Amino acid sequence: IFDLDGTLLDFEGASHVALAQGLKAALPPESMTWELHGSIIGTPPATWSRGLLEKLGVPAEKLSPEQYLEAYTEVIDGLYSTLQPMRGAVELVERLHALGVHMAIATSSPREHFEKKMAHHQRLVSLMRVVVTGDDPAVKRGKPAPDIFLEAA
Repeated sequence: IFDLDGTLLDFEGASHVALAQGLKAALPPESMTWELHGSIIGTPPATWSRGLLEKLGVPAEKLSPEQYLEAYTEVIDGLYSTLQPMRGAVELVERLHALGVHMAIATSSPREHFEKKMAHHQRLVSLMRVVVTGDDPAVKRGKPAPDIFLEAA
């Protein structure tokens, strides 16, 4: 079972740009540090948007979690086509597939975002037996809870 971002797909750099640019209505983009970014990796969007704004002391009147997600999505949508697989990921997945290993992706990304991220990486998707996204109804708790991985298994 593979996670997606930072495991199969080099997503964090693009995500950092979108996280920073999404803050522009409330704070300078430089306010988004890699330490803050690292604290939300793997968490669902509704959780990380609220958590980041709280940590940065941004009142909801200035930028709500929903507005932040909208701004983030607008920026990241323009970056999906630039995403590349992690070095060696395609080769690893192809080799495991050739050996008959059943594989799955378990990602906190909502299905819509997963589809956009992977539109240019259909080879990776095609070799997976299962893909579970963070908005799957069977996933009751987001990471770090094991729900998504249990569902993928």
